[in-house]
Amino acid sequence: MNKIIHFICIVLFWCNSTKLQAQLGPHGPNDTIRVLVYKVGTDSFAYFYMPPVYVATPISAAGKLALQEKMRLRRYIEKVYPLAIKASDLINQIRSSTAAMDNRKEKRVYKKENEKKLKEEFTDQIKNLYIGEGKVLTKLIYRETGASCYDIIKEMKTGINARFWQTVSFFFNGNLKQTYDPNGVDAEMELIVKEVARWYGRS
Repeated sequence: MNKIIHFICIVLFWCNSTKLQAQLGPHGPNDTIRVLVYKVGTDSFAYFYMPPVYVATPISAAGKLALQEKMRLRRYIEKVYPLAIKASDLINQIRSSTAAMDNRKEKRVYKKENEKKLKEEFTDQIKNLYIGEGKVLTKLIYRETGASCYDIIKEMKTGINARFWQTVSFFFNGNLKQTYDPNGVDAEMELIVKEVARWYGRS
């Protein structure tokens, strides 16, 4: 009798399973969850990959201030870098050309002519800069020429009528001797400058 009951249960279970399968339809590729298996001895464990989760404390007031300063510096660099490379290219050209001249009068005339070009092209732009932007400009000119604005003025000035240099001195007085140290105090600035420089095909 027990065997008959057991047989009937098996038949009923099989029939119900068949009906359920018919309702669900055939197995699809997403019916089975595939997991990696990690074995320790004879035991097997399911292994799931979870993306990394980063936990950070709220930024401090000092951190916010530092971030604001960095963003301000980036804006200054983006604004004055085109001006710096144009001015530096012209300055380097003047220095290179005068270095090849033996005649002092010829050098003086050449410098005067190019001082006029500098004045006409850059004076108005310099007048519209903020002090902070001017400081960045003087640093970038040093980066591009290898000389401070103070040294360039000493080298280039041909007389009391060198108005371009007077304009520079007036707007950024006290900052003209600024140098540029990409591996020291200006390391953070250098990272931004390199990024901006790539926009202009420079390094």
